[in-house]
Amino acid sequence: SFMMLISILVISGCGGQQSSEQQKEAVMIVEIPKGDPFIDLAYSGLEQLGKDKGINVKIIEALDKSEHEEQIRAMAELGSNPIYVLWDNLGAAVLEVAPDFPETKFIIADAYVNTDLENVKTVVVEPQEASFIAGFVAAKTSKSKYVGFIGSMDTPIINRFRAGFEAGVKYADENVKVESVYAGNPNDPNKGSEIAKLIIGNGADVIMHAANKTGLGVIKAC
Repeated sequence: SFMMLISILVISGCGGQQSSEQQKEAVMIVEIPKGDPFIDLAYSGLEQLGKDKGINVKIIEALDKSEHEEQIRAMAELGSNPIYVLWDNLGAAVLEVAPDFPETKFIIADAYVNTDLENVKTVVVEPQEASFIAGFVAAKTSKSKYVGFIGSMDTPIINRFRAGFEAGVKYADENVKVESVYAGNPNDPNKGSEIAKLIIGNGADVIMHAANKTGLGVIKAC
């Protein structure tokens, strides 16, 4: 499972040549506020690691893209190890900071970034595969022959969710229409609700979201 992969890599990140002092704290840095279901799930894995390994864990909200590198660097200088970030923007910032801290392990989750840096690991579960199944089920379930997809942002990860869903719908029934919309914000449940109601008003009777906290509004509207 996704969390098993996270735990395996975080645990491996605590080993190596790190001092016992450096091993005492692991940190997760996120770019949207806590309360997002994905963040909650991912952080629960880090909390379990803390219990199992006897280390402190904490979560840092770096909400402004301009502060991403600064926050990552600050945590590394304070001795947090490993440093675990979510998504593409923070992943890109890690690649800028990691070379300056070769003894610190960095883990980038749910982001399509490539690197040869030995102290950086990436974890991604191909979202299009599960989304394909969701699209297939949506098409077979829909009575109106009209389904919807709502994504948070136009990013590589979310685009894969969308592509898988649309492909699954087409594979199941080419006569089912898919309406796909990006909210443009991963942290706006009200906007998610508004978009979902619009798509429902257009005739959709099944909606899939990959919209982070915005998706809570999608669920509420449905």
